Amino acid sequence: MKTALRLSPILIIYVVLILAYAVGGHDLRVDETRYVALAEAFAAGKSSIGAGLDLWSGPGYPVALLPFAKFNLPWTLARFVNAILVFLAALYFYRTLRLYASSRVAYVGAYVVGLYPPVLELAPRLMTEPMAIFLACGFMYHFCLGVRTDAGGKRHVAGAALYLGYLALTRVIFGYVIAACLVGFLLRLAWKRRRADLKGAVLCCLALAATSPYLVHTHSVTGRVFYWGSSGGLSLYWMSSPHKGEYGDFLAPAKSWLRRPADASVPGRADRHREFLDQVQKLDPVQRDDALKRRALENIRAHPGKFLLNWLANIGRLFLNYPFSYAGMKPSTLLYLVPGAPLLLACLLCIYRSYVRRISVPPEVSGLGMIAIFYLAASSVVSAYGRMLFPVLPLLVFWLGFALSSLAGGRLMRGGGSVGEKT
Repeated sequence: MKTALRLSPILIIYVVLILAYAVGGHDLRVDETRYVALAEAFAAGKSSIGAGLDLWSGPGYPVALLPFAKFNLPWTLARFVNAILVFLAALYFYRTLRLYASSRVAYVGAYVVGLYPPVLELAPRLMTEPMAIFLACGFMYHFCLGVRTDAGGKRHVAGAALYLGYLALTRVIFGYVIAACLVGFLLRLAWKRRRADLKGAVLCCLALAATSPYLVHTHSVTGRVFYWGSSGGLSLYWMSSPHKGEYGDFLAPAKSWLRRPADASVPGRADRHREFLDQVQKLDPVQRDDALKRRALENIRAHPGKFLLNWLANIGRLFLNYPFSYAGMKPSTLLYLVPGAPLLLACLLCIYRSYVRRISVPPEVSGLGMIAIFYLAASSVVSAYGRMLFPVLPLLVFWLGFALSSLAGGRLMRGGGSVGEKT
């Protein structure tokens, strides 16, 4: 109860922001309309919007919105769920970092996660990010306890698997991250033969099992095995753009199947892509995804240097939400740049100092690091925005808290020597 009271300002700030947003009478925006439409389709007993091959979004967030669609509750009310989710995420984060660091460090970390400025911007909107942050924090807590302890360890491993599995259903890129982590844990198990890595491998298997109903559905409508969604091809296509002035971010030519307006201030921009996109518009979503991936791979093979430049720009967008094609820096860029630059710098410095000092890293902490690395690697090769960092923001802040506590020589560590323990 004391922890909840000390973190309650996070909840209050989010409630105030959402109230102000509601008073402004904002309409649903592009991504919000898709999630709401999916929730309404699920409420009507349908498996998707329109054709069954429409797999642009995972079902995790629309399922969370299902009660509001089923009982015709106001969508404004659904926005307040974001406040609760981020507050619970902060509580989870505090309890996780408290296993390794002092109460003061854990509180600072919880406030960094809960009040990260770009997350505050999305607080009033029906987007996946607040739920993804909550699921990531819940996973971290149960994963660490499941690996560290024997008493109740199986229960925590199962809980972590459920959180991670639902995170994959919410942000489908985590489906591939889980598969990569399963291989990573198995390789570590073969090398070091630690029980912790066995638990990690079991957890990944359980998480994939939790997502199996969705994968069975995608197989039934596409005939593809381990098919998570049809949005990756377009994202990879934009990342492969060989044109000067384009840096791999998502563009939308006019009159394309994306139904978004072109930027009239940039003559010829839409024409560069419109012809090809209008061709693939005639295909079904899965065939379209395949065609976009093929064209992307052709562009990458023909222009590897340009793809490398786009990749570097993509890393910048992940942490700083900059640069973008045909756009200079705007005042809104500072919302991501001001907190993102110190976060990136602190992560790099802590990695370097941790290597130099050779700090003892428990297997569950290194396991979380592996998950963050695989996610960032996967996100870096498709068109990324600053909000794509949010699902692993808790993992990065957790690593900073752990590393700083260890590098401080125990002054910021929790008593009992828990940081250096091996499981």
